[in-house]
Amino acid sequence: MLRAMFYLGTIITLRLIMIISALIISTTKSYSAIQTCGSVDFLVKPSGRSAAILYPACGSLNSTVDTQIIVLADMLQPIGPHSVGAALDLSFGMAMWLAIIIHLVGVEIYLGLTPRENERLRRVSYERQLEAGFSHPGSSGLTSDRWGDAEEWKPTKSESLDSVSSLPHERVEVQ
Repeated sequence: MLRAMFYLGTIITLRLIMIISALIISTTKSYSAIQTCGSVDFLVKPSGRSAAILYPACGSLNSTVDTQIIVLADMLQPIGPHSVGAALDLSFGMAMWLAIIIHLVGVEIYLGLTPRENERLRRVSYERQLEAGFSHPGSSGLTSDRWGDAEEWKPTKSESLDSVSSLPHERVEVQ
């Protein structure tokens, strides 16, 4: 469950990385993206303009809504919402991969640094399964001891939940 929630956070991290990288792209004024006349026209219509005014290729006799044009990627001094969209489009792929990697590595580091909490939660789960009358408490077929050569998990002591939750936590002093 912790991994799933951490992976869902990728969406937020993605947006932050996209905005930062789009701002960096905008400072160079040298990146452009390909968009269609129809998509640019859709974005600039609310402001009373048309794609044909901004891009002459969209107003030519041979143009259609699928005619492709080159749009400057700029969030700092945009021509319109289509140039903001171009900057965000250029950074999307990189931002998505970076956000996924950050969250994949981050959750595994967190889980690796908190083995005592993992054991405490497993004991809590074990006791609740005992109280509920499960036939295989501590291993409902969802744990790794049912796969490969992992040993079956059994609680080390029959401690109560009160004694497990009152275990002293180790503290590391930073100097």
